[in-house]
Amino acid sequence: MKIYYNHLNDAIELFEHRDIIGMGRDFKMIEEDMALTDPDYAGIIDVIYRYGIQMSRTVEPYFNLDEEPLRFTILNALNVIYNGLGGGETFNKEGKSDICIRVKDINIFVAECKVLHRPGSIDEGLEQLLLKYTTTYDDKVALIVFNKNYDSSVAVRHAEERTDKFFKDNKLTFKKFPLEVQDYKYTLRYNTEHPLDKSKTLILTVLVINIQK
Repeated sequence: MKIYYNHLNDAIELFEHRDIIGMGRDFKMIEEDMALTDPDYAGIIDVIYRYGIQMSRTVEPYFNLDEEPLRFTILNALNVIYNGLGGGETFNKEGKSDICIRVKDINIFVAECKVLHRPGSIDEGLEQLLLKYTTTYDDKVALIVFNKNYDSSVAVRHAEERTDKFFKDNKLTFKKFPLEVQDYKYTLRYNTEHPLDKSKTLILTVLVINIQK
């Protein structure tokens, strides 16, 4: 019963969070603008980050899950806030993105999830997200890394080193903004040239969700 009680508390916190992040409950702003503003994007990242904290507090139900059920856990949390607009395994460009929030056939947010089995898992996630699943119309994305095996500081260091290397190898200029100053631990924000149009800026957030035993 303890596990179910914790999940109920998680759900209550997420419902209360609708008003706290100032996003509203009907998503009208995004439906009218057909674009994701920076505050909207920050709100989505905040939901993922906060739910990741809840996962770290109730490790037992999550630790043995593979990537797919972990992905749907995050997707369900987003759909509580965003009225079911998120989809999983959504076809986009050259494959199926793990998480896609789409309004009137326009993607407003795309994310890829990876379990950190080894540092190379981050390379795979970045390649899938940025080179296979991101179209020229997508400019706000996220890589969600589930860490079960490494110390938290080691995991985020792997994420930072591998992401920096990915941009350099693909000759994409970037600026990096660690978000710990905003109380987002184990989270990195990148502004980079869009892989398909270097005149455009793409925003990438890398979140490490720690669910170690």
